[in-house]
Amino acid sequence: MSAATIPVRVNKPATPEIASTPNGALPAGLVFFLVLLAACFGKPLLELFQFGLRNDLYSHVLLVPAISAYLVWLQRIKLPARDPSGAGWGAAWLVLGLGFAGFYWFKVFSRWQATPNDRLSLATFAGWCCVVGGVAWFRGMAMVKVLRFPLAFLVFTIPLPSALESQVVNWLQHRSADAVGLLFEIANTPVLRAGTEFQVPGIAPFNVAPECCGIRSTLVLFMTGLLAGHLLLRRPWTKLVLAVGVIGLGILRNGFRIFSLAELSRHVNPKIMDSGLHHRGGPLFFVVSLLPFFLLLWSLRRCERPAVKRI
Repeated sequence: MSAATIPVRVNKPATPEIASTPNGALPAGLVFFLVLLAACFGKPLLELFQFGLRNDLYSHVLLVPAISAYLVWLQRIKLPARDPSGAGWGAAWLVLGLGFAGFYWFKVFSRWQATPNDRLSLATFAGWCCVVGGVAWFRGMAMVKVLRFPLAFLVFTIPLPSALESQVVNWLQHRSADAVGLLFEIANTPVLRAGTEFQVPGIAPFNVAPECCGIRSTLVLFMTGLLAGHLLLRRPWTKLVLAVGVIGLGILRNGFRIFSLAELSRHVNPKIMDSGLHHRGGPLFFVVSLLPFFLLLWSLRRCERPAVKRI
């Protein structure tokens, strides 16, 4: 006679799970906080909007909040419930943001003679800190972790301070000049170079001026690379390679633009160097730079694919 088999139930240790918010919606308290925050920062936000309309370099600030909101919408199913452990971090970010906001208003009332870049940089950074702090305070660090990229992408609404912008322009100006010199060398074009000034046979000497550094197109290409990496790549190293690679592509694109204008002026028409292709041809060369960008993105996506074992 065989012994009866008694089934034994083994209770597995419960794994902590974070429940999603209903329908993936943002909590009402956080929404109310963001609306109140926008009202408190109404003056600098209006000034930032007007600044983006009249300044080509910062025209992207009009689009960045919409892109971040769309990225939040894409993560709506993953939005976690409130995590009380993030209150301390949220309070720290809020104190930081309110401190910068207080400093901004103190400078405004003391008739601060500053450039729009410096004034808006301080105010927008204060607002960004308050947004991060509000998310952490109301929903915890779990929400901040899920929304880390949309929150970080909002940094592009902050104009560069004047001193930092000058340094970036100077760096891009000299790197673009290096790219032009490299292309002349590859093309075996005789050239005399002194810093950012070039002299080649057949055309007047020209200079890679700060206005020709390509900062706007490089910044747009960099933002595009970050977005593409976030949406289309999975591994941190491929995202990093794409982000760094697009900076190099931006410099090469600008160098190729100046090199092409110089060669066309030499061989076709000397007036091309001062034509509409020079002053308004940036978008055309930006489109050309998208070809190596997509090639780099495609190569990185292939690198992420698991190797197929052949039997």
